Amino acid sequence: MVTARKRKSVRWLIALLCITVFAAFAPGSVYADSEYSVTTDKDEYTVGEAINVTSVGPSGSWVGIYGVDEGDYLDGTQASYWWIDGNKTADITKGTKGEGRPDSLTQLKPGKYKIVLLTGGKPPYTQHAEKTITVKADSRYSVTTDKDEYTVGEAISVTSVGPSGSWVGIYGVDEGDYLDGTQASYWWIDGNKTADITKGTKGEGRPDSLTQLMPGKYTISLMTGGKPPYTEYATKSITVKADDGYDLTVENAKINDGEALNIKASVPDSDTEAWVGLYKKGDNVNTDTSATYAMINSDRKETFNLLKDNDTKDRTVLAAEYKLVLIKSGSGNPYIIEKSIDVSIKKVINKDDYKLSIDNTKSYASCGTLPVTASAPKDSGAWVAIYKQSDENTNNSKGGKESYFWYYVNGSYDVDKTTGYWKDPADKTTLSWENGKEVDLLHAVSNNRENKDWKNRLDEGTYKIILYGDEGYDYPIQTIENIKITGHEWELTKPESEPTCTDKGSGTYTCKLCGETKQDFIPALGHKLDGKKIVSKKATDKEDGEYAETCTVCHKQVVTGKIAKIASVKTTKSAYAYTGKTIKPIVEVTDADGKTIVENDHYLVTRAKSSKSIGYYTLTVKFRNEYDGTKKLTYTINPKKASLKSVKAGKKTLKAYWKKDSKVSGYQVRYSAKKSMKSAKVKTVKNYKTTSYKFSKVKKGKKYVQVRSYKTVKNISGKKVKLYGSWSSVKSAKVR
Repeated sequence: MVTARKRKSVRWLIALLCITVFAAFAPGSVYADSEYSVTTDKDEYTVGEAINVTSVGPSGSWVGIYGVDEGDYLDGTQASYWWIDGNKTADITKGTKGEGRPDSLTQLKPGKYKIVLLTGGKPPYTQHAEKTITVKADSRYSVTTDKDEYTVGEAISVTSVGPSGSWVGIYGVDEGDYLDGTQASYWWIDGNKTADITKGTKGEGRPDSLTQLMPGKYTISLMTGGKPPYTEYATKSITVKADDGYDLTVENAKINDGEALNIKASVPDSDTEAWVGLYKKGDNVNTDTSATYAMINSDRKETFNLLKDNDTKDRTVLAAEYKLVLIKSGSGNPYIIEKSIDVSIKKVINKDDYKLSIDNTKSYASCGTLPVTASAPKDSGAWVAIYKQSDENTNNSKGGKESYFWYYVNGSYDVDKTTGYWKDPADKTTLSWENGKEVDLLHAVSNNRENKDWKNRLDEGTYKIILYGDEGYDYPIQTIENIKITGHEWELTKPESEPTCTDKGSGTYTCKLCGETKQDFIPALGHKLDGKKIVSKKATDKEDGEYAETCTVCHKQVVTGKIAKIASVKTTKSAYAYTGKTIKPIVEVTDADGKTIVENDHYLVTRAKSSKSIGYYTLTVKFRNEYDGTKKLTYTINPKKASLKSVKAGKKTLKAYWKKDSKVSGYQVRYSAKKSMKSAKVKTVKNYKTTSYKFSKVKKGKKYVQVRSYKTVKNISGKKVKLYGSWSSVKSAKVR
C-alpha cells in the first residue's frame, strides 16, 4: 500500500519531470546535449588576436560571441559581437557583425566573453553549448598618465608604448564612439613617447577655441589607423575637475528675450579677479569679445541677473545660443575656464507682425522674374530665401541646406555685378530692399548653391520660399510651398530647314522672356492619315500582317495596326468512327493572340467529294482577305466499334463470338486475367466472315475478353496500313 506521504512525493516528481521536459523544448531555452559542442584553440587571448572556434551542432546552427554581464543574448537584448555558421572551424573575429554593433568593431576589449552555439533565425534563440574565454590587454603595449585626476587647464602628461605608427587621442566619456570616428579627439599626439597631450594636434572638427578640457571624465586611447575604424591597443581613464572653490550655476539655461539670466558664481576669496563671460556658442574665449561679462566681486557673491548687473553697460545681448563661462583670474593666453554652461536666449516673435506673399497658383520661368513681397518689424533682421521643396533641413547653421537666393526684408548687401554671388565680389554692386516692397527673388543675393546665380538659373522643379524672423535660421515664420519653376519659354523665330512628315527641321529659337537664343530641331510634322484602313501586308503562319492608312501629305502608306499571324489550323477531331454517312470535320483556326479566325470571311475549306468509307482523307484550308497561305489537314474514318456477342469457357479453353462486319478486313480478339486487359494475349482473325475464335491452353480462372475490327487501307503516301476500330465492351467467363 502506498502511503499518503509517498503519493505526494510521486506527484512532486511527476510535476518536476513535466517542467524539465517543457523547459528543454521551450523557446529561448538552454540545454546540453553530449553530441553538440563548441571549443576554442585556447582559453585566453590578447587584444586583436584571432579566436579560432570549432563547433558541432544541429543543422542550421550558428556561433555567436557575447560579453559576460552585457545582457541576455537569448532574447536578443545583447547582440553578438560577431557570428559564424556552425559545424566548422573559423576565426570568429572575421565573422559577421551582430546587428547594431558599430562599424568600428575590429577587436574585443579586455574582459570575459561567452562563445555560444545556437539555433534560431530570430529571438528567442535555443542554446546547445557554450565556452567562456578571457581577452587581456597586450602586455607589450600601454598608455599611462602622470596622475589620474587633473584640474582644468593643467598639463596632462601621457606616456605610450605601442606598435609602429601608433598614436594617442583623448576623448570624452559618453560623447560618442571614437573608434568609428563619430567623436573626434580633443587632441592627439604620436605614440611611443611622453608628451602633454593638451599641446597636441586638435582633432578634425574640434573648434579653434579649444584650449582646455572642461571638468568631466575622459578616455586616453592608444590606437593605429589613418582613418576610421581605428584599432585600439590600450586605454587610460582620467578625471578633470574644476579648481577647488570654483562653481557656476544658472537658474534657467533657456530663457526668452527680455527675461532675467540669473546666475551664481563661487570663487575662492583669494581670487579677486575671477569673472563670468557670456559668449556666442563657438566663440573663442581668448580671441572673441563677449556679449557681456561680470567680475565676481563682493557684491556678486549671491545670485544676480547677468543681463542687468554686468560690467558692459554699452553692449546689447541679442537672442542667440550662448555659453556661460566662469574664468579664473589671469592674463589669458589662454584663460582657464573653470566651468562652462550652454545658455539659450530665445527671441520672442509675434508672427502677426510678419507677412510673406506670392502667387503660387502659377508657374515662373527661371529666366524671368519671381515677384515676392515681405514685411517685418524694423531692425528685426528678417530675410526671405528660396529652397527646393524636397529640402527637409533648411537650417544651414545646423547642417541643413543652403538657399539658392535670399534678401533682407529691409536692408542691403554687396554682390558681384554679373552673378549676384555674395562672396568677395571683385566688381560689386549694392542691392537694397525696402520693407513691404516687391522683390524679384531670382535677382536677389545668390549663395551659388549648385552653381546657380543670375546667369545660371534655377533648374525646373518645385520650390518653397521661407520668411525668417531674424538674421539666423531658428525662426522660420512663414513658408509658401509648391512653387513651380519652369525653363525658358522658347518660340521659333528663324526656320532654316523645313520639317517633313518624318524628318526634323532646324532653326533658331528665342526665349520670349529673356531673349536668349538657341539652335534646335523643329519637330517632324507627323503624318496626316486619310482614315481608310487597308491591308498592306497579309498575315501568314510565319509572320504578322499589317494594316495601313495613306498620308494625305506625302502619300506614303503608314502602318497603323497589326494582323496577328496564324497560330493554329486543325480539325476538331483527327479520327472518326464509320457511320455509313458522309463525315465533314469541323475546322478550327486561331491567331497568335488566341482569337478565332472565321471561315468564309478569312478562309475557305475544300473537302473530299465523298468521305463515308473507312480510310484516309485530306481537306484543304485556303486563306483569303487579311491572310495568305494554304494548309492541308488529314483525318481518318476507322471501323466502327465491334460487337462481342458471347464468351464460352471450357476446360483450358475460351471461345469468343462476335457479330460479323462486312466493311472490314478482319478482327483482333484478346483476353486477360484482368479487366484492365493488362498483359492480354491477342490473336488476329484475317477473314471478316469468321465470327468466333477459340483460345486453347488457357489457365484456370476468370478471364476477360474483347474484340475489335480492322481494315487494311492505303494511307496518304500510298502505303498499306491497318485502321482499327474501338475495342468492344468486356465480357467474361470462368475457365475450368
